[in-house]
Amino acid sequence: MKKADSTLTAIDLFCGAGGLTLGLKHAGFNVVAGIEINPEIAKTYKANHPTTKLIIRDVREITGDEILALTGLEEIDLVAGCPPCQGFSKLTDKYHKKDPRNDLVLEMARIIEEIAPKMVMMENVAGLAGRGKPVLDEFMKKIKKLGYVINGNVLQMADYGVPQSRKRLVLLAGRGACLVA
Repeated sequence: MKKADSTLTAIDLFCGAGGLTLGLKHAGFNVVAGIEINPEIAKTYKANHPTTKLIIRDVREITGDEILALTGLEEIDLVAGCPPCQGFSKLTDKYHKKDPRNDLVLEMARIIEEIAPKMVMMENVAGLAGRGKPVLDEFMKKIKKLGYVINGNVLQMADYGVPQSRKRLVLLAGRGACLVA
């Protein structure tokens, strides 16, 4: 089944309780699927977004074809995600351990390759651009190779209406075109 209307479609990877999904819906997207590993958190997501299809599994075990089959769509406009940030956060600096979840950023790149959305959006802690730079660089190299033009920067969220001082890495990419934050 192909898209029946002009509504932009999105998939929310690492969807948690659904904050990003809510923002995407407010921006006019039809979020057709969410992926969350934690069954308890997934209950909250489902309560917040009952019409969105939900896969409750590790993203490492999911294929792009499986996501597309679940949605019934041949194409998706946006793959968005906020991969786990604990390994890049200032709060974990003192532990100096490599967090195994850091590689989930690269799983997002794999899903992007398999689905080939028109656009990509990733949000994460500012530390992904610092301490996590090798992983971020690999992610960007992979999606650039797929033809995406990337615009990313660490932004102060208070400048965008968030009622707290909070710096976040925001990365936008478009297949063959640049998106502006």
